[in-house]
Amino acid sequence: MIAKTLPDGPRHRHVIRHIGRTALAMAFAVGMLTTSAHAAPLKQRPSSAQTRTEHPIAADYSARAGSRLTIFGDRFRASLARDSNTEQPEPLGQIGDDYIIGAGDRLVVRLRGSRNETTELTIDRSGRIALDELNPIMAAGLSLGELRDTLQDAVSSQFLDTRAFVTIDGIRQISVTVTGAVPFPGPLQISSLATPLDALKAAGGIDPMGSLRAVILGSEGGNRSVIDLYDLLLGSNPAANRVTLHAGDRIHVPPIGSTIAIAGAVKRPGVFELSPGKTTISLEEAILFSGGP
Repeated sequence: MIAKTLPDGPRHRHVIRHIGRTALAMAFAVGMLTTSAHAAPLKQRPSSAQTRTEHPIAADYSARAGSRLTIFGDRFRASLARDSNTEQPEPLGQIGDDYIIGAGDRLVVRLRGSRNETTELTIDRSGRIALDELNPIMAAGLSLGELRDTLQDAVSSQFLDTRAFVTIDGIRQISVTVTGAVPFPGPLQISSLATPLDALKAAGGIDPMGSLRAVILGSEGGNRSVIDLYDLLLGSNPAANRVTLHAGDRIHVPPIGSTIAIAGAVKRPGVFELSPGKTTISLEEAILFSGGP
């Protein structure tokens, strides 16, 4: 094995080459890198015509590997950008009893029994709803299930043998802000059922030089969490996209972090971003990224 370190850059200059019928691993990170891939010796650098449309990081790695490598997650980025041009329907079928009611939600209230009527109404700015012959009910802040129980209690106290049914007819819009490496940063209006991915779609997706592993989600209350989209892409944590946004949330996409490339006889050759703050990768992680030989 021949390892060569080029000292003219902080994180984009370390190359480890395994010569002959062994493995090849390269990185824009400081530290030792491993891979289970098999590769031939490095070939001549591709011409500018070959790399003109490539991601700049992938183009550099491709030149060193002698084969075309792409950034892992490029198709995912493209799908986010493509979906940003498609109007998404309100996912009313996904609303469960734990949905928190807020000002702007549209409801349909049906009374059945000794009194039969259907009323369409919108939660007003005070958070209340008002039905004929019933005192106003504070709905904002209650879950859909809690509102249903509260309304049933109010109806039962006023009308004999009458049941109350509540459904969501339209969900409110909330304001969130997306910043960083996205095509259209800034504030946006989005469904109160939206996830961080929905917000990223609305902002045009994630730029090629934006991170997929360190997306920051912050709330008005000061809470902060890091979203690793590799959990979603690699299937290690499908629940990564089940977080629901709240009014005032901020999503920030920082620049892409340190990267490595794995080339050769593996199922998924390519360029991979390391976890935030990491500059090395273990053999186990390399196998996870590449899918193994």
